[in-house]
Amino acid sequence: MRTSYKIVIVGSGAAGLMAAIQASQTEGCALITDGPLGHSNSVMAQGGLQLPQATAESEERFYEDILRSARGEADPRLVQNFVRQVAPTVAALERWGLTLDRDERGQIIRRLAGGLSEPRIVSVRDQIGPAIMKVLLHKVRSCDLELLEHRRVVSIEQVRGGSFRLRLRTPEDVEEELEAKAVVVCTGGISYREALKRRTHTTNPPNGNHVLFDHLEAMGLPMVHRDYFQYQPFGIVRTAVNGVGKAVPESIVNFPVRLLDRYGREIGEVRQDRYALTQLMFTLAREGRTAEDSEGNRGFWLTLADIDPADVARTFPKLHQYLVRERLLGQNVLVFPFLHYYLGGFKISPDCASSIPGLFLAGEITGGLHGRNRLMGNGITDSLVHGRIAGESACAYVK
Repeated sequence: MRTSYKIVIVGSGAAGLMAAIQASQTEGCALITDGPLGHSNSVMAQGGLQLPQATAESEERFYEDILRSARGEADPRLVQNFVRQVAPTVAALERWGLTLDRDERGQIIRRLAGGLSEPRIVSVRDQIGPAIMKVLLHKVRSCDLELLEHRRVVSIEQVRGGSFRLRLRTPEDVEEELEAKAVVVCTGGISYREALKRRTHTTNPPNGNHVLFDHLEAMGLPMVHRDYFQYQPFGIVRTAVNGVGKAVPESIVNFPVRLLDRYGREIGEVRQDRYALTQLMFTLAREGRTAEDSEGNRGFWLTLADIDPADVARTFPKLHQYLVRERLLGQNVLVFPFLHYYLGGFKISPDCASSIPGLFLAGEITGGLHGRNRLMGNGITDSLVHGRIAGESACAYVK
């Protein structure tokens, strides 16, 4: 293993892989991941990407939807640049082999989700994460970069001359060091740790994302919305094992589903954005209106019985497999909000630069784009767009 590189990328989720693909245009690039290549939360993304129509009006609606959803707390500069970069980023994925759902005329299918003013969710049925990661992993393996797997970065420090020294730890507890002129950190959010603190269910599997996060915070990197987290409203209560469970994709609201309380009453509009809907569900739970299933779980009934099983199989094959396996197909499913996403994070500029020259950040570790609420699909879209930008910025920095 070399001990000196021009660019080092940390993390191999969607943001890290995208950054590595762009950064590999510069000779002397390495990608570090704490597990096997591609092991990340990105592979679990279900619902889709946000992709506006190719018109100025559609991009403007996208921009306005994000700001409205954020409750006025998003950084308009980040939002504007993000919206502008979504289409070329998705186009790159399609060139590399991503096949999005299309109708019989060959047009990309766009669907609604909570908080959207027009259909904008594009997907590969309910498996957008695996589809994107497959494309990115294939592309990364063809790039000119060194892969350093099963190494956790535990510290980054700036040394004389502006370069960075990274300290790594292997599973055997062996420490290694390397240097780089620029570093791109894409190690995800801290929702799993937060779920443990709150003793609440989460969609996030156990991970060590907090290790480098805590180190960067101790370095003094400015943060925004440090205490902002988001819940996914349709967590399937009975799937939670040791606090970790699965959720129904929010694009289910393209079908005539409802949420019912213990009395069989509809609790509200399911196409509200996540913040509004989950806050409503929490309020009604405190008022004692949750239903209870035969196993003693509490939540609200999502009326999947209102959907033709053939439509579920065609549009949500992964969900369909679960429902068949659990003998729930054609039945209502008990759901409750699961902690899902970290909305806060470290402050970045539109080129993904941190407050330290040469240190770039992308993905869920950053804050400012989503404000108080993230629209469905904007999580993995954020990672892809800003991973791409961060890789390009690192290249420009070292030249």
